[in-house]
Amino acid sequence: MSESDSSLDPNTRVNVTLMIRHPATAAFVAEQLLAGEWRPASREDAEQAISADVQDLAAVRLFAQQYGLTILDENGVTRTVHLEGSAEAMEKAFGVQLLLARDANGQVYLSYQGAISLPRSLEHAVTAVLGLDQHPVARPRAGSYLA
Repeated sequence: MSESDSSLDPNTRVNVTLMIRHPATAAFVAEQLLAGEWRPASREDAEQAISADVQDLAAVRLFAQQYGLTILDENGVTRTVHLEGSAEAMEKAFGVQLLLARDANGQVYLSYQGAISLPRSLEHAVTAVLGLDQHPVARPRAGSYLA
């Protein structure tokens, strides 16, 4: 994973994104869309059909409160909840040890050791926890248009 790991200040602010599962109706809606048969009456109907379950979102809110995490943004339609908290709170919330790692090029990034864990109330509702590992996966090349 890295050439060397170092501890992270427990007060460092860390942001993560929780991905919430598709609603029970998602498979039906997808079939109908692919067949060209689903026609929502309104934008609100369409959003309701694909949005995260309100009970899943409520469980995430309770989880955030229990671990002292701040909800920066909650979007039922995209099924995402953005949380912020101290490194120490994130470690307790997700059962990992956060650290600073250095890749072969010397770039330092946030990473973790251990398996991410969630309480029973979230184990089926949350499909991904993003942001605890920030190892860069791509970088611009010389002469690229991304300069």
